[in-house]
This record gives sequence, C-alpha cells and structure tokens, in this order.
Amino acid sequence: MRESSAARHFKDEPSGGTTGGIRAARLARVLVCCLFLTACQPEGGDLLPLAQEGVRIRSTKYKKDVVAQVERNEVTINAHGQWSVMRHATDFKLEITNAEDTAIAVNFKEALLVNALDEHLKVSSITFRDGSAAPASGSDFAPLIIERGQTREIDLGFGIQAQDTKSGADYLGKTATLRLPVKTGNAASGTVDFVFSFKYAEYQREAEQAATQ
Repeated sequence: MRESSAARHFKDEPSGGTTGGIRAARLARVLVCCLFLTACQPEGGDLLPLAQEGVRIRSTKYKKDVVAQVERNEVTINAHGQWSVMRHATDFKLEITNAEDTAIAVNFKEALLVNALDEHLKVSSITFRDGSAAPASGSDFAPLIIERGQTREIDLGFGIQAQDTKSGADYLGKTATLRLPVKTGNAASGTVDFVFSFKYAEYQREAEQAATQ
C-alpha cells in the first residue's frame, strides 16, 4: 500500500509527537540556514564602475577587468578597484595619461573616497607600478607631476575605518564615490575633479568560474 504525501511528511518529522517539538526542529533548520548564508557572505571583491555622465565603461584585454574611463581637458584616467574587509582596505588601480601641452599635477592629498558606510576616507598608500619611489604610507602626499605625453600607472589605497564591527554584508551591493582632483593648464579654475562611482560586488572572475561549473 502506497503512503500518502501527508504520511511521508509526518514520517520525516522528528519523533516525540508534540507540536512544540516539531516547531522547534523546523526553527532549528531555519537558524542553521541563516547562519550558513551569513557565514558565506563575501569579505571582499571587485568595485564595478557605474554608468554616469562623462564616464566610459570598458573591459581590459588582458585580465578582462571592468574599467571606468574619464577624459577631461585632454587628461584621461582609467580606474578599477577592489575591496577587502579582512585587509581593512579599498584599493584602486589608476592609469593617468596626460595629452595636454603642459604638465599636470594629481593632488593625492585632496583625493577622497566616500564608501558604502558613508565614511569619508583619505589616501593611505601610494605605489607607482614603474618601481619609482612613492611617498611613505600616512605621509602628507605631495602632488604627482605628469609631464606632457606621459602615462603613469598608480595603485591607490584607502583604509576602512570601521574595522572591528563590519562584514562583507555591510558593503555588498552598495556604492562608493572616488574623487581625484587634477590641476591642469587648460582648466579655467586650474583644477578638475575626476569623479568615479562604483558598486561593491563579489570577485567577478570567481563568480564567472562558479557559474560555468
């Protein structure tokens, strides 16, 4: 004789016979699932550029990183970034090209990152990828002079203030804004703000690999 669906349902419930015991078992399952989902929240990932006026979004040919590109007054800045709660850091890779007739000055001292928690963060570290000397972490950063026709590649780091109380869930899906002032010869005011907006996301290459498996 075949069992009814109701019979199979109650057969799977824990023994004990009380409604309270059944409800407790169901609640325990829900709590385990919630704990599992919380534990699996990413603690870092990529910063995906958001579409906005004056911003071109493209992918690099080599690593297929999604890059935001802003061009103003013959100065072009390409930017993409990553974030990590474990390292308490948000990092950007910048490529700055000067096609003006004169040198430009990138003002790292006034650069600002407004992150997902509405924290206003200043630059904490600078690394020049050509190996040239960079200011020490935490110093009063001097402007970077980029000569006519020159391109500089820079790693820019910002610290996360709320180190002990936040997790990846507090950042994932939210947005950040990077503002980088550049003094140019063609700007009437002398300084142009390059502004980028990003969304906190998981590591995209890992997400793509998981989707294909």
